[in-house]
Amino acid sequence: MRAKAEDGSLWKKTDKIIAEKGGDHIDSLRAKTVVVQIVYEANDGTLQNGGAGSGVIVKKDLIATNCHVTNNAVKLAKNYKTAILAKEINKKNYAKVTLFKEAQENDICIVKKSKDLEAEFSFPNKPVKRIIGFDELKQGVFVRTFGSPTGDDDGVTSFEGHTAEGTINYLGTIGETNWSWSEDLSPETKLIVHSAAINFGNSGGPLFNKDGNLIGINSSGDPGGKFNIAVSADHVMDLLKE
Repeated sequence: MRAKAEDGSLWKKTDKIIAEKGGDHIDSLRAKTVVVQIVYEANDGTLQNGGAGSGVIVKKDLIATNCHVTNNAVKLAKNYKTAILAKEINKKNYAKVTLFKEAQENDICIVKKSKDLEAEFSFPNKPVKRIIGFDELKQGVFVRTFGSPTGDDDGVTSFEGHTAEGTINYLGTIGETNWSWSEDLSPETKLIVHSAAINFGNSGGPLFNKDGNLIGINSSGDPGGKFNIAVSADHVMDLLKE
């Protein structure tokens, strides 16, 4: 064992499975994950919660999340002064973000840190190191979720920074599975069905592989927890290339 440690081979092998083992690597993945919060000013002047989800930093000042998370802001903006906020997990201060790019047909939206100094607070800028394509994935491999799930659908974050482990159970498209959570979704949307637990509030959060690389955006699942669904990170890469 000592000889392996000295020539570095043991550490190289350890690096490959560190996402499965936890430790400092888990802290690194947590730092790439954010809470996305929708707020609006009610008629009485009070600030109200308009929904919440998760997100992942994919480039400097850019966060990928689900469109069904940010769409709440668009709906509320018709009648109220509304803002989309993002913050580090387990931190108090938010940064204001604005919609940057969207692919409603894949339920993938990218928000960007706003230059509105009035709402400028702390904001993490630790993007994922690599985004993995759908064609590189295989059934049965390790995955890890990160996000801020709740016990219900009222948008109140209860478990910030929750992480769970699982494996990929199925790879396909909406058209092949006939599973969809929105009538706007394209049948060509690529799905990753996995066993790592997610719940309300996980929407928009990352699905990582064993090396800590982004492979998907958690988006939906069976209410009974029988299966969990992430949209392939291919659709994130497509938006970033536009």
